[in-house]
Amino acid sequence: MSTLVDLTGTISNGMWHYPRPFVPPQIEHKQVTAKWGPNKAFYIEEIHMNTLTGTYFETPAHLFPEQVTVDNWPVQNLIRTAKVLKIPKADGEAITLQETRMELARQDETVASGDSVLFGTGWDVAWKDSERFVKESPYFDKELVDWLLSKGISFLAADIPSFDNINAPQGFMHRLLQQGVIIAAPLINVTAIPVASVTLYVFPLKIKGACASPCRVVCEY
Repeated sequence: MSTLVDLTGTISNGMWHYPRPFVPPQIEHKQVTAKWGPNKAFYIEEIHMNTLTGTYFETPAHLFPEQVTVDNWPVQNLIRTAKVLKIPKADGEAITLQETRMELARQDETVASGDSVLFGTGWDVAWKDSERFVKESPYFDKELVDWLLSKGISFLAADIPSFDNINAPQGFMHRLLQQGVIIAAPLINVTAIPVASVTLYVFPLKIKGACASPCRVVCEY
């Protein structure tokens, strides 16, 4: 019998968010009535947020508007087999190529063209710390990203909100998206996955013309 793990962080008022021009999510829980309904009170939520909020799915259209947007993304590409690499990291530390190679060797695995790779650092423990989560996020070292791109990966996911060093950017995000890599981040519970490979289900909202969307991410093993 298979096991499902929810890798999705919760969106809430007061949560972390990226620096300006991004805005903090605002969720208003409202009691309303409607003449076209049973004319009794019911409840709704009004939400204001950017598409890169919480755990999100990001397409190359984030930098290249002519690329396929979320609403037109092929459904079959939202379900994929992913390699799981657990590399513990503390505040502001880089995930390096050497560590990644060591973890792959430990699992007797390799990275090949078209692969999906899921990194777990344990940084999701800081999800509720709105001051630290983005500002002190671990990040990918440029040498590692260059290597992953040279291998031809198609999908990169991690439990960190900033793939590049937010305090000293290395400038690889443009190339990452230009090469067509899709992204899911930041995730939670990755370090709780006990296997080296999972089936990943990534389901963004179907928003017309959007380059990204909050999404629900679940893995199965």
